[in-house]
Amino acid sequence: MINSLFRLRSLNGHLWSSAFLTIGADHFKGGGSLGVVAAIATDVAVMYAGRIAELAPANELFRAPLHPYTQGLLRAIPVPGVTKRGSQLPAIPGRVPGLIGTMHGCAFRDRCELASEECASSPVPRYAHGSDGFVECFMAAPGEALQ
Repeated sequence: MINSLFRLRSLNGHLWSSAFLTIGADHFKGGGSLGVVAAIATDVAVMYAGRIAELAPANELFRAPLHPYTQGLLRAIPVPGVTKRGSQLPAIPGRVPGLIGTMHGCAFRDRCELASEECASSPVPRYAHGSDGFVECFMAAPGEALQ
């Protein structure tokens, strides 16, 4: 798969500056898809419930994720030489919210171990993340407010 993505990225001798990867739940098991993202992406957007929760240069996002959802995804990746074969990987508890109707506050709040009453308010603030990104979270260590 990764070789196909590299070929696609350099199609016709033109280096694409962006690539979009959709990672469904059935493809995510085992974290292999995030390994592909880490290998080829320059920037990564992590979406939850139809919104971008965190956007950052790939090296910054994988080194120091700020959004609790991104942190949960990265904890679920097996670590070669550390994670024992057949061991249970950490999961993010709870259920994905319904996406029909108006959503107030943070969509991840019911699954987040850091959530507070503030997380139910609207809108969730957007803070600078790293050199060229943002995170939408009341509880993330914020940079400069962007909204």
